[in-house]
Formats: sequence, structure tokens, C-alpha cells
Amino acid sequence: MFTMRSVLSCLAIVALLGFASCSDSSSPSNNNNDNNNNNTPTKNYMPLADGNSWVYDDVDLDTLTGNPIASSLAEVTDSIVLVSTVAGRANASTLNSYVAGIETNSSVVAKTSTTYDMRMKTPFLDEFVKDTKASWRTLVDFSKDTWMVLDTNLANIPFVETEFSGVPVVVKGSGNLKVTGRKGSTGNVMLDGKSVPTQEYIIETTVAATLAANIGLVTFEPLNVTTTTRIWFAEEIGIVKSIEAPVKVEVKYSGLASGTQVQSFLGKERTLKRYKVSK
Repeated sequence: MFTMRSVLSCLAIVALLGFASCSDSSSPSNNNNDNNNNNTPTKNYMPLADGNSWVYDDVDLDTLTGNPIASSLAEVTDSIVLVSTVAGRANASTLNSYVAGIETNSSVVAKTSTTYDMRMKTPFLDEFVKDTKASWRTLVDFSKDTWMVLDTNLANIPFVETEFSGVPVVVKGSGNLKVTGRKGSTGNVMLDGKSVPTQEYIIETTVAATLAANIGLVTFEPLNVTTTTRIWFAEEIGIVKSIEAPVKVEVKYSGLASGTQVQSFLGKERTLKRYKVSK
């Protein structure tokens, strides 16, 4: 039996959209794509001002049905504090996340007239290469139908650690990590007893890698994993809802040992309950 080593720990794109810890002092860069402009007038979908705060209910989603797990309900407060200069951008803000009044992580975010950006390290690479540098990346481009957040190669990343007859076995993967975004549908949510118009944006993260062990007794089929996160924004409010779909990862192997190792990851649904923003 092989034990997977946090294969999806960095693939939770909801975390990248404002709820994960990211900071660094290296020079900024922008990874935005200038194609696929839908020419739609942009709106203030992410108000960033000192003291803005949002309170969400988080519910885990079952790996088999995708339905909410009622017992997992927990209240999470996210607050934004404006910082004069962060990582070379005067308009950057620090977004602190709290659970039960305890700060859990901090992110550096910013926006332009058309984008919502975040200063982040590369998923997977930062997990195993501790000196990787953070850079600014456009997470959502409100003016486009599609855009690229990240497209990078992976080389010799440990995916599985186990042992065979007392011999340590490390399975490493090499391939591609890609994060893309696309515009979804419009809709409405009920907030404070009122129907609020929303715009959906969809973030997909895909890992495609070949796997190889440090011993030649077992061969592995290529690994292909995709995670999907849907985010709904409301003008002058921010993120009103997000759904990170449950994910199942399968690692198939054959040779001296054969079989399929399956690991499932709960999804998460986040719903805005109340907020305080300065426009």
C-alpha cells in the first residue's frame, strides 16, 4: 500500500483566492494574459479598504455525493487591513483570516481596474523548494472570458512515500502545473433579505505528471488531477459564495506490486453571512 504525500495540499484554489498565507520581498511580476477580452465594463467586485470584513459559513462537502456535511459547519471571519506598501505595490492590502477569533493565515492581495491579484509562491514548488520566490499573479480578470493564472513545469516532486520489504520508496513526479480561469454565469443570491446580482468565475488547477520510483520494481501510470473552484462575486461587496469541489486522486501501479491507491479530499462550500465594507 502506498501513502500519498499531501498531493493536493497546494491545489485548493479557494485558498489562493484570498485565504492562504503568502508573502515575500522579491520584485513584483504580472502574469496576466491580454487576450480574450470580453469588453465588459468592469465593476468593483472586490472592495479593498481599511477595516473591510466578511463573515462566512464554511461547510465541508462529501467526497461521494458532493453534498454538505452538516456537522462540519463553522463560522469563519475574514478581515482586510489596508497596507501602504507591500511587495512593491502601494495599493496592496493584507487579508487576515480568523477562525473562532484566532488568526489562521495572512495574504497579500491587490486589485487594478480590471483584476484581482495576489502575491503567491508557486504551488508544489514551495512545498519542496523552500527558497522559491513569490510574485504577483492575476487570480481573476473581470474583463476577460478566459485567462492564465499559472503555467509551469514540475520536476522530481515527491508525490508518494512508502516502503517495500523495508526499503524506502519515493515516487517522484515530473510534468506540468496549470491554473486557468474563465468567466461563468450570472445569478443572484439572498443576502440580508435582498436578492443580490452575482457574477461567477471558475478556477481550474490541473497537474499532469509522469511518476517514477527510486527503485525499478514498480511502474506507475501517468497522474492527471484537476480541481475546480467556483467563486461568485457581487458588486461593492466581494466574494459572496465559493464552492471547491471534492477531489479523488488515483495512483495506479504495476510490477512486483500492483493496484490502485485512491485518496479522496473533501470539498468546501463558503457562504457570506454578513459583511462591512467601505466603498
